[in-house]
Amino acid sequence: MPANRETLVRYWMDKARRSLNAARREFEEQNYDFCANRLYYAVFYAVSAVLILQGKSFKKHSGVRAALHRDLIKPGIIPEEYGTLYDALLRDREEIDYIAFVEPDPEVIKEEIIKVGELLNILADIIVTIKEGWETGK
Repeated sequence: MPANRETLVRYWMDKARRSLNAARREFEEQNYDFCANRLYYAVFYAVSAVLILQGKSFKKHSGVRAALHRDLIKPGIIPEEYGTLYDALLRDREEIDYIAFVEPDPEVIKEEIIKVGELLNILADIIVTIKEGWETGK
């Protein structure tokens, strides 16, 4: 794997983990809007890392979303429920960031924190699998 690509993947996965940790802190402080924002970005960064590893790069959120569904969900690499989660997080983040007085439901956010943690683990496993495939020539 090209060194610069590996560095980028590590960078985005680290940022994804830090975003999830920030979301957890925001949840504890009952800052649910900031929590929702960080949850979306945790997933966005982690999906971006996998796509970069596959040699794909996008400048827009819509491109990352489309690639997630086309390249990871549709072929069954990632369960469909995580595509639905990504879409919900994106929609919520856009509403919360751009529409006044929109507050997410704390119970929904609590469940999303768990699901985002699961998805980050799945994506980290995919990264390991891809890297091992390169190392063995598969």
